[in-house]
Amino acid sequence: MRDAEGEGIVVLHVDDDDAFASLTATYLERIDAGLSVRSETSVETALDRLAVEPVDCVVSDYEMPEATGIDFLDRVRDLDATLPFVLYTGRGSEEVASEAISAGVTDYVRKGGGTAQYEVLANRVRNAVERHRVERSLSESERRHERFVEASPASIVILDSSGRIRYANESAATLVGADEAADLVGRDALSFVHPDDRASSEQRIRRVLGRDEVAPRTETRLLTLDGDLLHATIASAPVSFRGEPAGQVVLTDVTAQREREEALRTRAAVMNTALDGLALLSGETFVEVNRAHARIYGYERPEEFVGTSWKRLYGEREADRIEHEVLPTLEEEGWWRGEATGRRRDGSEFPQSLSLSLTDEGEVVCAVRDVTDQHERERALGALHEATRDLMRAETREEVATTTAEAASDAIGFSLSSVRWYDPEREALSPAAATEAARELLGPFEPFERGESLSWETFDTGDPTVFEDIDDHAAASHANTGLRTVMKFSLDDHGVLTMGSTSADDVTDADVFLARVLAANAETALDRAERERQLRERERELTRQNERLDEFASLLAHDVRNPLNVAMGHLDLAGRECESTHTERVATAHDRIGALVEDVLALAREGGRIEEPTPVDLGRSARRAWENVETGGATLETTCSRAVFGAECRLERLFENLFRNAIEHGGERVTVRVDDLPGGFSVADDGPGVPEEVRGELFEPGVTASPTGTGFGLAIVEEIAEAHGWSVTLAEGGSGARFEFDGVFEPAPPRDGSEA
Repeated sequence: MRDAEGEGIVVLHVDDDDAFASLTATYLERIDAGLSVRSETSVETALDRLAVEPVDCVVSDYEMPEATGIDFLDRVRDLDATLPFVLYTGRGSEEVASEAISAGVTDYVRKGGGTAQYEVLANRVRNAVERHRVERSLSESERRHERFVEASPASIVILDSSGRIRYANESAATLVGADEAADLVGRDALSFVHPDDRASSEQRIRRVLGRDEVAPRTETRLLTLDGDLLHATIASAPVSFRGEPAGQVVLTDVTAQREREEALRTRAAVMNTALDGLALLSGETFVEVNRAHARIYGYERPEEFVGTSWKRLYGEREADRIEHEVLPTLEEEGWWRGEATGRRRDGSEFPQSLSLSLTDEGEVVCAVRDVTDQHERERALGALHEATRDLMRAETREEVATTTAEAASDAIGFSLSSVRWYDPEREALSPAAATEAARELLGPFEPFERGESLSWETFDTGDPTVFEDIDDHAAASHANTGLRTVMKFSLDDHGVLTMGSTSADDVTDADVFLARVLAANAETALDRAERERQLRERERELTRQNERLDEFASLLAHDVRNPLNVAMGHLDLAGRECESTHTERVATAHDRIGALVEDVLALAREGGRIEEPTPVDLGRSARRAWENVETGGATLETTCSRAVFGAECRLERLFENLFRNAIEHGGERVTVRVDDLPGGFSVADDGPGVPEEVRGELFEPGVTASPTGTGFGLAIVEEIAEAHGWSVTLAEGGSGARFEFDGVFEPAPPRDGSEA
């Protein structure tokens, strides 16, 4: 995923007012240089443009001659179900907002006076597009992982926390005789396990799902949907599936191999055709062994075993364990299967898989396999799992790159590993991280300009490339460096992971599989780190905005208020020297400017969250605020008897603004009441009420029905309420104006919907 902030954003603005549409485009492109605005004045022409031109976000008016903005949204969703759609309208009623939200708009912005609305609109558009891009990138990453699992020839199932199958690929469906993979979803995984093996399988599932551990590879018996018996090896590990913890199970059908072993146990004549080591014992003495058995222990001739004891192939402690745990079980059950530690001719020890069974004649048939490679793969899977945890904890791209290179060395065994970033400005693959061994062999890492390395093919196509001998590729940048085997894996738009060794043909299918998993996990970690970087950048931007807000408040407090005081003083002196009706009008204008300055200062400083609230007597706070207001013949009545948690000075300012508002609109004979409510309190007056034309925008800065008001008083009230975590609404019906505050005494429900 490329840096979303480096991409341009194409906006389609639809408004039947051509002049307003043109003005909006001008301001949006001026405010945010990354925005490119296309304007249309009708729904039909807008739809025509959407059909042929890529657009990142649609901004639409609500009221248009041929259709509403909601009607337009329905037709846009027919073209693109996820395209961000912002309703930008002068209609600000709750009915329109509710209809827009129900219809599925991405955001809702009301038109207003002044140029601040365009900054709001530009921010909303960018936030909507960036959120859409991040969500789309995450969905694409998940789909790539599912395609990889689906295409795998191995039989793979994903289990949820209860042990039920959430996903299965077609190979798994074929293994158990299902018509299609969907037939397995929802089934209990243990229902496919032989009853005698279910207890151990259930323990493995709990280990993977409950303790988040990789379970060692083992063998178990399965039952198909038709009841047929299968033998399969199982590898289990914890994974994340569609955002939730899950367990991944990889099954390998070894039924044919086990049937072959069974045949060899009863037909000594064909023992030497087996790939696994086979031996026939009478008591503790070898009667016959095949060549594979001899070679496993470092011998050339099977005859060297005949007539000797099996104990020669084990250390004293291991031989004792087999004799007193294993052999009694074999005599009782007729068979035993497990692992042991064998000893080769040169004295070295190795892990082995043993399968023992009794013949009708009382002899023992022993099948043995060297599982050193299997244990190494399990070790690699465990190391890869730990590396994945580290990747998911990494906070920066650099940490992800370093962890990925080290995991390629520690988990997969390729000590010559490196990660390169794609640099779009330079059009180069630049060094990000490398193992110490890679730096010692290859020297300083330099950027690869386009065409200088085979890494570009991997980056451009997204397909992994494996070179069993890099010297066969003359154009390769690694030629003549000592590297022979080289693997390259795409990290999507982030860059390329390279792994190598100094030996030719030094790669297995298991290595490629593990490297694919590592690259996919690194890609996911990089996507997450990028999202977190964007969030941190957004937080820094918010901090800068707050700092600019403080600077603005300081400017008002000093650079505006002081010159205003000087002007008022000189006006007073001028009024004493000469009489003029103009001086009275200037004085009135000065008073209004002063009121505006104070209200804007309050609006800028009252919005901060209350960090350390203290108990405040609601009635006393209202009465003290009443004393700070020029009330004339107005009357205050209060029945409040409770205390609230908040900031007393801010609460008094809230009451002062409401009282001034009531007296300004209701006159000096108005009566104001402050009463308790179940969830908060109310402030009401018996004045003329709020005119219908301003009710919907009453709390917006600058909105007032009074020719002398600043329009900031109620906006400050809302800011103070929200800083306390409360909500304020204008009550419907009744005479006068009634403001109700809710969420004061009862906490709001948690955001995730859970119980507090």
